[in-house]
Amino acid sequence: MYKRFLNLKLKTKLIIGFSIITFVSVIIGVSTYSTLLTIQEVEGDVDMSAELKSSVTDIKFIVAHDLKLLMELITTDNRDNLQEFWKQHEVLTKDYEVAYKPLASLFASNAWDDNYQSRVRKVELLLKDVHAYRQEILVPVLKNVHEFRLEQLNIVGSKKENAPLLVQKIQAKIDEQDDNADSKAELIFGKIDKIEKYIAEINKIAAVEQDSISNKAIVQNFILLAISLILAIVIATVLSNYLVRSVSKLNTIIQSLRAGELPANMEIISSDEIGMITDSVNHLTDGLRTTSEFAGEIGKGNFEMEFEPLSDSDVLGNSLVEMRTSLIKVAEDEKKRNWATEGLAKFGDVLRGNNEGLEVLADNIISGLVKYLNANQGGLFIVNDNNTSDVHLELIACYAWNKKKYIHMRVEEGEGLVGQAWQEADTLYITDVPDNFVKISSGLGDANPKSFLIVPLTVNDVTFGVIEIASFTYFEQ
Repeated sequence: MYKRFLNLKLKTKLIIGFSIITFVSVIIGVSTYSTLLTIQEVEGDVDMSAELKSSVTDIKFIVAHDLKLLMELITTDNRDNLQEFWKQHEVLTKDYEVAYKPLASLFASNAWDDNYQSRVRKVELLLKDVHAYRQEILVPVLKNVHEFRLEQLNIVGSKKENAPLLVQKIQAKIDEQDDNADSKAELIFGKIDKIEKYIAEINKIAAVEQDSISNKAIVQNFILLAISLILAIVIATVLSNYLVRSVSKLNTIIQSLRAGELPANMEIISSDEIGMITDSVNHLTDGLRTTSEFAGEIGKGNFEMEFEPLSDSDVLGNSLVEMRTSLIKVAEDEKKRNWATEGLAKFGDVLRGNNEGLEVLADNIISGLVKYLNANQGGLFIVNDNNTSDVHLELIACYAWNKKKYIHMRVEEGEGLVGQAWQEADTLYITDVPDNFVKISSGLGDANPKSFLIVPLTVNDVTFGVIEIASFTYFEQ
């Protein structure tokens, strides 16, 4: 029997063990079931009484605040304050709806214990009186007083001859409204005090009953816990003895992995969970071996090796892939930095080595720039301000352009794209070059460029010239 038990899968063994514990727990739990139900009922009464108390407290506060706002509306002579007090009343009205609505379902509930029914009904009746006072008396009074006070302030502002008499008549209406609200306020607050008294009694009864039942439940639950604990220890001991023997073979492999070694795969001799674990360890070893080889290739600078992480959750594998991507980007960035550095050095040499005049220097610059950018065509314009009344751009050097058309090119400020770049001192980069806008001549004929770059030559916010370059390819940033 014991041997057959050991041959079961781990899942089956655990199910049997926990089934025994559950069976015993159910037997003991039946004796406490009725007690637990009673606790739930009492807890429900406690929760409902707490909810009732909270709502009543909110209602009491709102009614008191409304009465205070009524006084503020009557006494203030500031229109802005009058409107602010009315907005506060509107906010209180929304809060009142939030506090009062749940009470209807609370009173309609049949979950109240018989011990509280009489007090709950009294609370319900008293709350209906409070609700009727606020909705049918206090709220209309606040609305009327607000309107009367606005009317008063309008009359005072109009400076009519009979303004004092009109104000006095309206004041009489306001006093009548105030008396209507105040006459029953004391009675209403007395009813609210009774409500709070009944709620306190409900809370007290529920708390005493809850303590009594909870003490009984504690004793029963302690017995249940003790028996379940003993069974758990027995079952755990039996299962652990079996698992220790089964896992000992895996321990050697795991220790090797822990030391950073990559041991040979283990032989799978069973199909239970131990066999599944062995298979997983073998897959892990294979994955680490592949990952190690990939990391070695990255270290050698070989970024082309094919590699697949074990899964989307493979932290090490995905990190290595990200590292490869980062190293590739670093290499590309380094290449770009070297390209820029070499370019600066090259054109520095051009500037230092040309002393034969501006046109020679310009020719060397524009030809060198077009070639260095792997572009196809370029032109260099400078601002000709020899005549202050005739300032314009003049093409002084070009590369691979139709010289017959452009050799004496003159551009006014704002004229064409070059003139626009000069006027706005801003770079223009065009990738949607219109047909026949400009043609690049080659051994195969004329063709439209893919991109067109126009850059103003600006120092200290002063533009001295413009460079434009056309290319069959797109320029990088």
